[in-house]
Amino acid sequence: MQSVTSFLCFDNGIADSKVRRNLEICGVAIVVVTFLILELNAVYKGGAQGQDFYYHRQLTLEMAQHPLSPSPGYHVDPPLYYGVAAVVLQLFGPNWTRAMGVVNVLFNVCALILLYANATLMIKGQLLRLGLLCLVAFLPAFTITSAVICPDALTPIWILAGLYSAGRILWCNRGYTLTLIVCTAMAALSILSKFTAICLIPIFPLSTALFVWCGVISLRQAIVSALIFLGVTGGLGLFLLLQDRHSIASQLTIPHRTLPLRNALFLRSADVELFRAPSHWNLLPSFSHQYRYSYPALLCLGTFTDVLDFFQDKTGTQPYLLGALVGKRSSFHHRLMEVALAGGVVWFAAMLISLPIFVARSLMNVVGRKSRNDLFYIIVALTASAWLGFIVSLLPVVVGAYTAGYWLPRLITPAIVLFLLLFFAGLDRIRSSRLVSCCVSALAIVQSAIHILFLWM
Repeated sequence: MQSVTSFLCFDNGIADSKVRRNLEICGVAIVVVTFLILELNAVYKGGAQGQDFYYHRQLTLEMAQHPLSPSPGYHVDPPLYYGVAAVVLQLFGPNWTRAMGVVNVLFNVCALILLYANATLMIKGQLLRLGLLCLVAFLPAFTITSAVICPDALTPIWILAGLYSAGRILWCNRGYTLTLIVCTAMAALSILSKFTAICLIPIFPLSTALFVWCGVISLRQAIVSALIFLGVTGGLGLFLLLQDRHSIASQLTIPHRTLPLRNALFLRSADVELFRAPSHWNLLPSFSHQYRYSYPALLCLGTFTDVLDFFQDKTGTQPYLLGALVGKRSSFHHRLMEVALAGGVVWFAAMLISLPIFVARSLMNVVGRKSRNDLFYIIVALTASAWLGFIVSLLPVVVGAYTAGYWLPRLITPAIVLFLLLFFAGLDRIRSSRLVSCCVSALAIVQSAIHILFLWM
């Protein structure tokens, strides 16, 4: 047990008893095993076949048939995910979709463990750490993305691994070379998984500058690190951009009716209609004619409900709908989603209000006191904001911002996970008593239990 806790950097000043540590590890194991059971059940019952399934299947087939010279259509997305899927296809044949769903789930089990490892660096309260892990594990946006065949399933693990490596050098004062290698490799893997990850390229040199300011590394180390990182990730990003330039240009052709910027940033009066927890398929007609709803409200809807009905009963339903294999939600599941959305609005509003204040205070501590603790919070905030900001910046210029699903939370899953991590870290810093930790963790468990009920297929 000591070796495990040492690896997770438990000994960073957190004075937990051995019994409490063991209980915490048991709690983590329960969450992870429950997550695994929920996901494997969904994969077995067709939950891995979701949005744009036939598109992703076609790219997998192309990769399997022509791994070194794929067809022109292949370059719409980076190759890593489809390379993994092609290997799974070769190994499992007709059963490859379920096998690939299992691979997705295993990747995200590792992502949850890495999330917990990051939480041990940022959150002292054990109950808050467990509450965070529970809420993220069973958050519909994370749970569904973790199983559905899509490149988004691979993005959280790379981001969390890179951040944990950066955190270790702050708290454990070791591993500069290893941190550089890991962060560069994780950023490269992120770009190879999802082109959105190019937004991470400017974050690293900015972070190294803050490392120098706080005395973590020397100026020479920072310059060398930035040059190596930019050389690898910048070169890779440019290569993929040139390969995909024609499809990117077609995606960014400004349509006649674009999404207004106010919809992307601010709430609208029609957003109250979303409290009824409608599915994407019910909203689709309104998406085609007008932009009634705001992006923040739709994002909240997609984060706390099964908005695409991928984890609903798929027996006896229409198997194909606009490129997706869609289930049919029961009236009971729909009522549960309404309750979950009501609770989700509270979480969403609390984060919207508290996170800017928490990040601003952390930035002041970094600038004024050169605080290493706050430096890590700022790095996490920069990473999450860059990922979210990249997607939001595209909304007003892409073709079909709503109809094509650019509002869906799967596109910003890493940002959602990191913002929740920051939110719980902020609660940990301002908690006045153990009662606060107990209440927040209890709310997270109740919210998660509701999610499990309507996500169980």
